Amino acid sequence: MAVSAIPVSSESEQNPFAWLPAVAAFMFLEGLVAFQAFSAYEDHFLTVAQSGRGISQGLPFIWHFAMWSDFFVISSVAAYVIGCTFSHWRWRWIWVSLAIGIVSALIMNLLYTLSNMPEGHVQNHRLTNAGIAHLIYMIIATAVFVQFLCFTSNVSQRLLRIVSVLLFVHVFIGTHMVLGIIKLYHPLDWYPVQPLESYPGWITVAVVGVGLAERNVGLGLILWFANLRYPDRDEDYLKLLDFVCKVVNRGYFTFVAGLALGRGESLLSIVLIVLLGFVYYLSRLSVWQELEIGRTLYPSAPDRVPGELLMKDRMKITVEVFVFMMAYVAAAWTAHCILVVSLLMFVIACIDLNTRRLINEKTREYFREERYAPKEGESDFEAIKDRRAKAERFLFGRRHLEKEVARIIGFALAFGIANFAYFANAQNATFGNYCVDAIYCALYRAPDGTGKLAALAYVVMIATLIVNECITLRWRIDRDIDFGRLKKNDSLLSFFTR
Repeated sequence: MAVSAIPVSSESEQNPFAWLPAVAAFMFLEGLVAFQAFSAYEDHFLTVAQSGRGISQGLPFIWHFAMWSDFFVISSVAAYVIGCTFSHWRWRWIWVSLAIGIVSALIMNLLYTLSNMPEGHVQNHRLTNAGIAHLIYMIIATAVFVQFLCFTSNVSQRLLRIVSVLLFVHVFIGTHMVLGIIKLYHPLDWYPVQPLESYPGWITVAVVGVGLAERNVGLGLILWFANLRYPDRDEDYLKLLDFVCKVVNRGYFTFVAGLALGRGESLLSIVLIVLLGFVYYLSRLSVWQELEIGRTLYPSAPDRVPGELLMKDRMKITVEVFVFMMAYVAAAWTAHCILVVSLLMFVIACIDLNTRRLINEKTREYFREERYAPKEGESDFEAIKDRRAKAERFLFGRRHLEKEVARIIGFALAFGIANFAYFANAQNATFGNYCVDAIYCALYRAPDGTGKLAALAYVVMIATLIVNECITLRWRIDRDIDFGRLKKNDSLLSFFTR
């Protein structure tokens, strides 16, 4: 059954509130939370002050913020959902929801037992009494919300959205991300791990977020985004694609810069993160600008415009955009590790060089093809010829390829210096250890080199980025003035905000 196929009503239907099952569920769930707290106290793991069983490090129950969310939010929301929708429940789907709740809760708790970090629910790779109570709580709560989200018809749209937001926030809290944010500014010696660096945690948040978004928005948007619906709405497609990139551009790079600042990483690595976010923004802006200009270089008839400009293969375009975005996401995440980030930017620069080469070659080819050429007598003949001449000045009159090669050389130089920095500090510097150290550095944010050589590698890389973007920005502004998109007396802000 597709989740998005379940009806969502604009207003809740007037059904009597099922008080008995709602109150019973609320009391039972709150009782389970209270029992967890009592069991954690008995195990001497309720607060930091308790240090039973000789454990010096671990997560006390009171610092497990998801338990506070369970007590003050989830139990109440689950009870309210039961009261509002119980009359729509069908037994066969209740059993299915319960089965999903049992399986998912067992899997999650099995993963919990694999952790070496003791806490109120898991110690010595086994569930405590509090952990068993939490397992029962998870089964019931998961079953209720699966039933509500997947198998309940005529759900109020307002209730669906409120519950979805609260569940997403709860999962974010439950993966200890809030605790990770606190650790950025207040080190907790008794909890040495950093949840913000947990890949399973972020995967869980992402999966839940996508699932809840699909339930609220519907499968139609996802199919449309993948070019399976509404293929004629190019403008809306581009706006959505740009919106996703904009959220990542503003949110992710700000988050990583804040994370680096909170961890006390070097000023050079923080500057590099900020600069990478700005470069990604300019690259994204350039794509939309060139696409907008490109459409004006050909006659308006669809069969006389190259397929790339008609957005025919949206799946391919979406994949390319997201691969490019993830390359910069990875570069920002590894900015603390000059050995890795310089290699990543070297690879990105090589890809950019090939992309620019292909653009030039395809443009020359399209301009030579008769079916794409304006014909004398057509109303836009002179205008298209004039715009093509301006495009040729920008594409072929500027030394784009040489600039990209210089960028590659700059990143290669930074990578070479970073290697010198690594080998100057490394012991047992075999190729295998070199690869392991680079991967460890990238994943766990451990610095790969220190001293003047590492700083020099950062300076070379930052200088390469700044010089390249200054030249590119100057050329793009000249292009837009030539095309009449900007005036010579316009401020620089006009280029970024139009």
